Amino acid sequence: MFVIYTKIDSSPKNIYDMNLEYLKSYYLKKMNLEVIVISNETELCELHTSKKLTKGSNFVPVFPVSNVSGVGIDIVHKFLNGLEKYNNYKELENKDVNFLICRTYHVQGIGLVVSGIMKSGTIKKGDTLYLGPNANGFQRDGNSNTIISTPNDYGTSNYTPINNFYKITVKGIHNNFQENIDYLKAGYSGCFNIKPIGRTILKRNMIRQGMRILSDVKSVYQFDAKIKIYNSSSTITKKYQPVLHCGGISQAVQIVKMDKEYLRSFDEAIVTFKFIYRPEYLETGNIFIMREGNLKALGKVLKVDC
Repeated sequence: MFVIYTKIDSSPKNIYDMNLEYLKSYYLKKMNLEVIVISNETELCELHTSKKLTKGSNFVPVFPVSNVSGVGIDIVHKFLNGLEKYNNYKELENKDVNFLICRTYHVQGIGLVVSGIMKSGTIKKGDTLYLGPNANGFQRDGNSNTIISTPNDYGTSNYTPINNFYKITVKGIHNNFQENIDYLKAGYSGCFNIKPIGRTILKRNMIRQGMRILSDVKSVYQFDAKIKIYNSSSTITKKYQPVLHCGGISQAVQIVKMDKEYLRSFDEAIVTFKFIYRPEYLETGNIFIMREGNLKALGKVLKVDC
């Protein structure tokens, strides 16, 4: 956790000091964390060499900056560049395809284009993949039949339903420099020109932010998570319905059960949630935020139920 303290060019000295003291007392009182101010390269170097900012550390760096004069901005850049990477994308290149869609376009003469970030795997031109989960909650695989037939070891067929995903093929790939490329791998962002397979009609307004392009179809209606309530003016019990934000997902969820009778500010609990309107793509370990009125809470997905 770190804080960027802005507008130091227009803030009087007494207001600057007062806000800084408030930050220090808040983190110490609420979370037992110590605030350290980083305003030059010497202090930044000391922060990195002392390894104070590691998992489970008790320090919160504060960076005073001015967006007008640019004071402190270079220190923030160096701090971010010096952080340890959260994911090792080299290891993720050979995993299942997982592309997070951030935006959609309809390009004249090209067709439907989606842009986003490759979370894992590698996508090549001509690959057949799945786009979803869609808002309709049912499968569109090029025909009216929602059953996919796959051969097994005994020469017969297994019939497996594939729910709420569109089957697509990748016609073209662009990187962020508007260059045609043959593949896009984990850790990079880019664009795909996609086309549905079969007679399915796929329009731009049918693709929402947070949908994925996957090689393995997965969607979740219910999941278990560990949450911490940071602010709530009311008592939280079963059937409570906050809005969950995770990656591109933004949807209301309902509390199905929890390991405590009720929750209030600064409480922690293991909670089972259910999406209210449609299934979503979630993975174990995903971090999410919950908001509703004055409620502010942070959570981590522990288990997903398809």
